[in-house]
Amino acid sequence: MTKTASILEHLTSEQLKALLALAAGAGPLADILPAGVAESDQLARLLGEMCPGEPEAGQVLLDTVAAAGAPVAALRGVKEMAKELVAGVADDAHRQAAMLLYHAAVAAAFGTHGVDLSSRPVAARRTLWQELAAALAAHPLGRVFRNAAERVP
Repeated sequence: MTKTASILEHLTSEQLKALLALAAGAGPLADILPAGVAESDQLARLLGEMCPGEPEAGQVLLDTVAAAGAPVAALRGVKEMAKELVAGVADDAHRQAAMLLYHAAVAAAFGTHGVDLSSRPVAARRTLWQELAAALAAHPLGRVFRNAAERVP
C-alpha cells in the first residue's frame, strides 16, 4: 500500500469531499451553486421543495429577486426566508439553493437600490457576485449578480 492510499483511508467523508473539490479546482461557487442550476429550472424546484404545500413558491421567490423594481422590503423578506431555509435543510443541494437565494436577495437590494442587507461589506462580495454573474449568465439571476457587482465602488 502506498503512503497516499494509507492517508486517504483515514480521511472522513467530509475531508475526502473537500479534498476532491480542491483537486477538481472547485472554488467558493461549489459551496453555493447547485450543479445544473444555470441550465434548468432546478433552482426553482429545489426551493419549492423546501416550502411544503407551495411547490410554486420557489419560482415566486426567484421572480421576486429577479424583478427589476423589487422593493427593498420584499428583498429583505426573501433574504430572511433564505436564512431560515439554510438552517432547516440537511442535504447539500437544498442548502446550496437556499444560500444562492440569500446571495441573490442581497445582490438585488444592492444592485437595484444601493441598499446593503448584509453585515459583510459589499466590496468583500464583489468577486463572488462577478463569478455568479458569469456562472449564471443564461439565468435571470445572472443579471442580478452582474448589476450588484458593477455597482460596488
